[in-house]
Amino acid sequence: LDGTLTFTNAAPLEAGGLTAEDVWGRPFWECYWWSFDDQSIAYCRDSVMRAARGETVRADVVVRMANEERVTIDYQASPLRGDDGAITAIIHSGVLIEDRV
Repeated sequence: LDGTLTFTNAAPLEAGGLTAEDVWGRPFWECYWWSFDDQSIAYCRDSVMRAARGETVRADVVVRMANEERVTIDYQASPLRGDDGAITAIIHSGVLIEDRV
């Protein structure tokens, strides 16, 4: 809930030219995909904090991929709730805009 990245599937790692060791244990907004400018960092940090309070955040955002390529994704940060309704984690997802149906 504090934004620390604890898991990432293979697709964003591959797209960023990263390994799990490059990102796991770091604040999500400090990871390669987001850390290319202050506005992107601030947006990601704000999304994490809003999701930690129970809000689902969704927007089209620019992220950095391998070789400094920038792409626009349909990004979403969603709270994950346990059986008791308490928020236990934040799930982040992104779909390339060109792949969106």
